[in-house]
Amino acid sequence: MNFVHRFARNTTARVGIAGGLLTFFWRRKLWWMTPLVAMLLVLGILVIFGQSSAISAFIYTIF
Repeated sequence: MNFVHRFARNTTARVGIAGGLLTFFWRRKLWWMTPLVAMLLVLGILVIFGQSSAISAFIYTIF
């Protein structure tokens, strides 16, 4: 196995779930789903942090 394959395998093993998800997308050629999943994650993080912080006023003006 060459260096690139070993590097890719070690990198995806270190990042855990995100690496597994990217590996799944890579093998199944589902790159069109990557922006969808990324935006859902960003929206989820925004909702979680926006519930009890000073950011909630800013989020209210966005939506």
